[in-house]
Parts: sequence; C-alpha cells; structure tokens
Amino acid sequence: MDAAATRKAEHEGLAALQELTMGVDALKIDVFGTVGIATFILNYSFASGDATVRRKERSTLVFVNERGDWKIAHEHLSPITPAEPDGPENKSQPMRSENGSRR
Repeated sequence: MDAAATRKAEHEGLAALQELTMGVDALKIDVFGTVGIATFILNYSFASGDATVRRKERSTLVFVNERGDWKIAHEHLSPITPAEPDGPENKSQPMRSENGSRR
C-alpha cells in the first residue's frame, strides 16, 4: 500500500470510531539536524457498542525535514498492557526476571 492509500485508510478507520479521545503524556522530542524523534505515551479511548475501550501505547515517530517541512518517515506503537472494555485504564507493569525479581 502506498503512502496516500495508507493515509486514506487510516483516516477512514479513525472517522468510523465513535467518541474517540486521544492524549499524549511524557512527550520527548530530540532533533538531530534534519531528523527528529518524538517519543510519548499515547492514551486513547473510543466507544465500542455499549462499552468504552481504553488503551495506552508507547509511541515513537521519526521525522525528516525536507525543505523546511517535517514529515513522518516512520512510526511505531507498542501496547503497554492490554485493557478490557469498561475495565480499569491499563497501566505499565514492571518487568520481572525469570525468578520473579524486578528488573
């Protein structure tokens, strides 16, 4: 799928969601010449039938400056933990080693 088709599909998918809310926490931006990297926690929720789905994801966007315009060259999102509809908002959990101690 090319960039235009991907953007179109993403816009259509987001437009179909009911009661979509999005927010960003822990935003960090680093710029290295013509490359910028933004890392953050993406919080979002939307209605799904009678339930509300809530999610948190670690997010990274890599930008490239082309003739003064910052364009997204790459994005990556990873769920922090799964959340259930109408359940408590998901929270990050400490990693544990095989013997159960925290890392």
